Amino acid sequence: MSVVGSDYNRAVVRLAGAWVSSRPNVTSGLISRRALAHVDQAFAAESLPLDESVKKGLTG
Repeated sequence: MSVVGSDYNRAVVRLAGAWVSSRPNVTSGLISRRALAHVDQAFAAESLPLDESVKKGLTG
């Protein structure tokens, strides 16, 4: 995930949250934090669009 994140210039926590939210069978995601900034990034993931090339990079 960090490789794809750096390829698309996205923070891993935002990328992970956006990917989970884009999955059709997922109804909710859980977040936790090591730093307060992680919470802000997790909520920002909701507005991060993922195109098909990013999704493909994350799922293999």
